[in-house]
Amino acid sequence: MHNDKPLVSVIVPVYQVEKFLDQCVKSIVCQTYSNLEIILVDDGSPDNSGKMIDLWAQKDKRIRPFHQPNQGLSSARNTGLDNCNGDWITFVDSDDYISSNYIEKMIENAMDTGSKLVISHYYELDEKEHHIDKIRINPSGIYKVDDFWRLYYSKQSNYVPLVVAWDKLYSKEIFSSLRYKAGTINEDEQILYSVIKNAQRISIIQDFLYYYRINRNGSIMQKINSISTIQQSKYEIYNYRTQQMIEDRKYSIASLNNLSSLSSLINEYTIFPTSENKAILSTELKIIRSNYELLKSKGIRLKLKDILFIKMPYLISFLKRAKKRGKN
Repeated sequence: MHNDKPLVSVIVPVYQVEKFLDQCVKSIVCQTYSNLEIILVDDGSPDNSGKMIDLWAQKDKRIRPFHQPNQGLSSARNTGLDNCNGDWITFVDSDDYISSNYIEKMIENAMDTGSKLVISHYYELDEKEHHIDKIRINPSGIYKVDDFWRLYYSKQSNYVPLVVAWDKLYSKEIFSSLRYKAGTINEDEQILYSVIKNAQRISIIQDFLYYYRINRNGSIMQKINSISTIQQSKYEIYNYRTQQMIEDRKYSIASLNNLSSLSSLINEYTIFPTSENKAILSTELKIIRSNYELLKSKGIRLKLKDILFIKMPYLISFLKRAKKRGKN
């Protein structure tokens, strides 16, 4: 690759990953696409990760190390965005790694299709590098905004590669006035609507180019998955997304989001039917029902099954638990 190719900024938030960091950075440094700016953001790591990124910067002039007090993943990504110069941007989590042709494949697709956002697929692996089975593949192709959301809410889709920050190549225009909300646990969900709206044209490729380490000991996702209380902040994001869609007059898509939020709530309450979760479900249900009434006034009509979910969520949850007990 020659340097007349577009500059790609690779942003890597770094926190307490000394065990995996070298593998991550090496996979970026050794890309077949060489015109890179590699931004490593040490978010106040208590281990040797901060020293390690400085050593990597001495080895490769494309690497730019940044150090900041611990402020969280969103802040680290924002530091990278505030300091990057690339025409294209990609995020890599510091306990993951990428295939040698990850950026070459992504940038070629962006150039060929005129897409502002390219999404690949990924392999899951555990801490011992054992490969988990391939994830479910989303159909490849070019998606407009509404098409993307229909896929996102489809029962046949895998929403994870569609929502996460990594496994994507972004045009710099997407983030021209957009940043991650600091202190938000579900930061990818929070920013997704604006990312897709700014992209307008999205390309999904079938190549498996990213290696995602699941359930790493001490990772944010491991902590989230161990919590039995419903994350109300996540549903606040979903409800805000519904409002954004309504404001943009995307009523059918807003209805899909509203129903998806309700279905997820019922499923979580079914697994953990505590009084605390019941209170959260009750609070969020009022908003979901209000959204339903507003969308109905805009001409949106639902199937009987979906209406029953909105009208009788506790009965639906009870029946789901009874069905599960019957199977056991």
